[in-house]
Amino acid sequence: MTCLSTDRNTQLQERLTKKLAQLDALYLAYEEALTVSRVESYTLDTGEARQTSKYRNPSELQKQIEYLENDIDALQRKLAGGGVVSIRFRR
Repeated sequence: MTCLSTDRNTQLQERLTKKLAQLDALYLAYEEALTVSRVESYTLDTGEARQTSKYRNPSELQKQIEYLENDIDALQRKLAGGGVVSIRFRR
């Protein structure tokens, strides 16, 4: 059971959806970085479309993935009603 208002719940759901999309993009970039050679950047212009690709360091991508996964975990805990519910101090 969660104590979040409907508005707050909607905001957290939207943030979670955005972060999951960002995580998918980072996973794709990480896989590319592991398989692509060390080309810094290139542009492919066919006349109909233009595509630019840049090299990204796999270790930096891994750090970003871990950071984003932690954010997603925190959002999921908030949405599930996780966290401190009550604290009892004894003297």
